[in-house]
Order: sequence, then C-alpha cells, then structure tokens
Amino acid sequence: MLKEFSKRHRNITKVFLKHCKKTQWLIEEMGIEYKALDEFTKYLIGSYFTHECSIESAAFFNPSVVEDPDQSNLVEGEKRVIISFRAVGEKGISHR
Repeated sequence: MLKEFSKRHRNITKVFLKHCKKTQWLIEEMGIEYKALDEFTKYLIGSYFTHECSIESAAFFNPSVVEDPDQSNLVEGEKRVIISFRAVGEKGISHR
C-alpha cells in the first residue's frame, strides 16, 4: 500500500495514521491496546479506511451561465446571471 500510494500522494503515512486513529475506540472496544500496535499495523488499518478519492480534491465541470429572467433593480451595465456546474466529490458522488 505504501509503495502504491506514495507515488501519488505526499505524506500518505500521515493519512493512514490519521484514519487509523479514528478507529482507536473500536480497536480498544475489542480489547486490543491501541498503543501496543506497531506502526505498520496502524498503516494497514488506516489504509482500509482510506479511499483514494477522499484524498483527492473534487472536480467541477459542465459549467453553464444563462441570463436571469429577472433583470430588475440593476444599475446600468450590470446583468444578473444564473451559474450552474456539476461537481464530483468524495466517492464519485455527483452533485448539481
């Protein structure tokens, strides 16, 4: 995992440790001492809870601009517009 992800993401070990830390409560609930886990075990646990798209930034595409039908109460030279775009964020979920 480290070899594969480190080519694309800086400080991937910090990401893995951060995600593992979020599971500390669960690990301890199972009767395992979190502090006793070695670093590589924490990397492995953290990697299970890391989706690459969570690390990447969102994407914006399909921009559209149209003139707003309501152009009232504007100063000369101003124009009201409606802007829309499509965004894809975490886990590939598309939002409009």
